[in-house]
Amino acid sequence: MIWPTSFRARLGVDISPDAIRFMELAPRWPGWRPRASRFVVRDYAVMPLPEGCIVEGRIRQSSALIALLRKGVERFAPRSLRVITALPSSTTSSNVMYCPAHLNGDGIAAFIEWNSDTQLPFPFPESAYDFYCLDARPENGRQEVLLVACHRQFIEQLAEVLECAGLQVAAIDAEGPLMRRVEEVLYKAGKEEDRAALGELLSFSPGLDGNALLAESAAWMRAFGLALGGSGINLLPWRDVDRTKRTRRFWIGLVAMTMLSVGIGMAVSHELEQRLARLTEAEHAMSPQSGAGSPERLASPEEERFLQQRIAALQELLSQLQLRRATSVAIFNALAASLVPGVRYQVCQRQGDHLELAGMAQNNTQLMEQLRLLGQQPLFTKVALTSVTDTEGQQHFSLAIHLFPESLNGGQGG
Repeated sequence: MIWPTSFRARLGVDISPDAIRFMELAPRWPGWRPRASRFVVRDYAVMPLPEGCIVEGRIRQSSALIALLRKGVERFAPRSLRVITALPSSTTSSNVMYCPAHLNGDGIAAFIEWNSDTQLPFPFPESAYDFYCLDARPENGRQEVLLVACHRQFIEQLAEVLECAGLQVAAIDAEGPLMRRVEEVLYKAGKEEDRAALGELLSFSPGLDGNALLAESAAWMRAFGLALGGSGINLLPWRDVDRTKRTRRFWIGLVAMTMLSVGIGMAVSHELEQRLARLTEAEHAMSPQSGAGSPERLASPEEERFLQQRIAALQELLSQLQLRRATSVAIFNALAASLVPGVRYQVCQRQGDHLELAGMAQNNTQLMEQLRLLGQQPLFTKVALTSVTDTEGQQHFSLAIHLFPESLNGGQGG
């Protein structure tokens, strides 16, 4: 949406072949109103560009552009250095695609990657893209999605130029969707007071009609839309950054849970060892050798047998706990080492040397690859697929795994 949910003073920069245009909007306090009258133009500036600096939307003279941006920032003195800019239509492509209605943001991104050979104009590793849904109520089991893409080189070059000029790149929009959103705000609002407020808002000099200025200058329309927050398209690789952060948080949580489980196991083992030591001391104290000089301390044969049974039971329990701790760590490491991206385990149950797993995969290829990797683990002797169902494009499966006894004994000995 073009109106940001949390708006602060933000800088919009339009880089055209003839000039660089700065525009900064600030909220009109107090209170918010769902109209353009809630914003004021804090300041604006224009920096002419020399001929040949930008040709057909591509930067040809980076050093000259950086110098002019620095000069414009020094002269403009914006409150915030977080900038939103846009690529021209000549360097981007946009098309409407259809995907299943149940997919969300990550699901749509995976769908685009899977169909990148037909949806993207460049090879996937060289493409920068973003999208948003067009229809609020999908029908016939599919939804319309506006996909905007460009070559990654254009994004990296523009971001490098802005960062060298001392600016922080918040988003890189596309000219096509941006102009459609601005025109929708200006001409499809259907309220005369909104258009009057925009005219007053964008009157940069006395007697100048802001609406007329926007109608005559597409560059100022782009700068105005960028200062408002853009069209919702951001061609920067923010999805990859977000995915990396989530993966890092997952592994940190996994390591923390593993360490916590090992710590709890060691604490329980230590407590059982202490109890066993106290029982052993009591057994020695009640033995005939230690009590030869004091007959009153000798225990009856029934008490001795009961004490020996308790000691044997505790020793067996301690042995089983130590074996389970080593075995659980070995099973967890084997499952983590063989996990295929896109596959998630939901249920894990163990009974003796039998392990049952239930999970979900995105397609049959991931499921088959998961079965192959599990079969290569030395801890597992037999991996069997007991059931698989297809639900809304996801493969829900159940596995039965038999554990290798010698590997378990080796884990206990380690």
